[in-house]
Amino acid sequence: MGFLVRRGDYNTLFDLKQIEYVGNFMSDRSINSSISSNKPIEFMPSDYIEYRNETFVLVDKPTDKKTGRINESGDSFTYDLSFKPVSQELVDCLFTDVVPNDNQQHYTGFPTVNTFATVREFCGRIQANLDKIYTGSKKWNIIISDSVSNEGKIASLSDASCWDAVSYLNTQYDCVFWIQNRTIYVGGYRGFVPHNFAYGKDNGGLYEIQRVSSTSSKIVTRVKGYGGSTNIPKKYKKEDGSILPSTQYIPSLMLPDYEFTGIDYIDSKNTSIYGIKEGIFRDESIYPSISGVTASQLIASGIPVTSTGRIDEIVKMDDISTEDQAQFNIYIKDIGFDINDYLSPQPAIVSMKDGNLGGVEFEVVRCVLDSSVEGAKYKLTLNRNTDDTFTLPDTVTKIKSGDHFVLLQIYMPPVYVKAAEQKLKEACLLYLSQNDSAKVTYSIGLSEIFIAKNKYLEDYLFEGMSLHVFDQDLGINRDIVIQTITINDDYNSDVKSFSVILSDEPVATAFMNTQKEVVRIIDNFTENKQFIDRNIRRNVISLNGLRDRVFDTDGYFDNTNLRPNSIETLYSLFSISSITSE
Repeated sequence: MGFLVRRGDYNTLFDLKQIEYVGNFMSDRSINSSISSNKPIEFMPSDYIEYRNETFVLVDKPTDKKTGRINESGDSFTYDLSFKPVSQELVDCLFTDVVPNDNQQHYTGFPTVNTFATVREFCGRIQANLDKIYTGSKKWNIIISDSVSNEGKIASLSDASCWDAVSYLNTQYDCVFWIQNRTIYVGGYRGFVPHNFAYGKDNGGLYEIQRVSSTSSKIVTRVKGYGGSTNIPKKYKKEDGSILPSTQYIPSLMLPDYEFTGIDYIDSKNTSIYGIKEGIFRDESIYPSISGVTASQLIASGIPVTSTGRIDEIVKMDDISTEDQAQFNIYIKDIGFDINDYLSPQPAIVSMKDGNLGGVEFEVVRCVLDSSVEGAKYKLTLNRNTDDTFTLPDTVTKIKSGDHFVLLQIYMPPVYVKAAEQKLKEACLLYLSQNDSAKVTYSIGLSEIFIAKNKYLEDYLFEGMSLHVFDQDLGINRDIVIQTITINDDYNSDVKSFSVILSDEPVATAFMNTQKEVVRIIDNFTENKQFIDRNIRRNVISLNGLRDRVFDTDGYFDNTNLRPNSIETLYSLFSISSITSE
């Protein structure tokens, strides 16, 4: 018997003598084979084969070719078969706007998903969709590595499948993933192959090493770094000692000491090899912020605070007593400064970073000292958010103690600005280390005889595993991730042939590149729309306030009979112009 193809409860349909397994990290995998027969074979899409402890299903009817009459010869009918893993079920399941276990987050159930979520929250949405279709023995599981960041991001998908959503983990959240049977592993490392492979016969295991430089990625040896424009001080980089021209406008966070040196870039040591090749690193999410800052860090910086732990945690929210109330109160810790001393012309914003209201923003009406709640120093009165068709928070969906927030549209104190500049520098250095040399992939040939003698290695040779390669001549001595592995397996032989492609970064497919570009466009659109909507709402509030304050001293004021050139007339024209321009 060869590789058994089965139908239903392990009823054998036929067997294959030779197959080709192609495994791709974070992408599609397949088993390919051919079979000949002297009579037609009626294949079913649910026919399956089990290989390497995984089930592969015949998704479509195979390509077939007839070269003779029935029972004339053994190859009268030839079929080319392609089996896909059960991950095909992710393609067949729509990713709709649902949440798991009624977690008090608003949702629509529609196939358009616009949310603010951490990786864990986004995976919860994937799980909720899979659970609607696959239960019992077909239930899917998602395992998330502890190393995955808890940072929330905007996530936008429309008319997508769960496979699109899983791929989105890489394109939007920069998370690697791999799938085995019906388990999705997110983040971390899959594991290591327990052998150091080297070229040569004596226990090396490699008969060929080929290093290929990528021609599609740009080399950068000088990176100019720019952060976000949020919370930038009014006279940013123009304080005493600055060498910058007084007329220079600086709209975003810059690298440390730019005002004293005029240098807005970092050079790599590889400029001596490649010359100066300029590039830009821009990250709007890096700006002066209290996010993740702890009380001990502030104290170490010379800022005495009464807080403990992270200072960006909500202490308490007062309950919503009536649905029509316009404002509500939250209590926050000692953050090292009084918000009232750092207000900008725009209203201050509390933006929730996680919890049931992650991604929702609230305008600050007032900030007062209030230590009536244990652990709190300030009480903030906020306007309820009415961006959507419902008002938040409400009696069910609330801000909870321990939820994290950031302050926006204020002038942050110098210590936070310096910390953000240092964070920008570290991000630029990381970007430079990843782009200051040619990216390479390694194609290696594993010795069939060596693997046959050390069969235990077959249990580790999977896409996503890290394989250690040593070659003194090529200067290689490190772990590199298996991106693609191809195994030609002849059932009548104990020797299998292995072809492996290694790379430190996932080898992007055309689909992944396209999706990353789409994600970038959607993110920009979503952020711009939120900015526009927010400003429209504020303008309407301001205009309404202006209208309520307007009156004629002679009593001529009348909404149905406006005097030409009166303030009310100009107000109306301005309102119409604003709406038209939108």
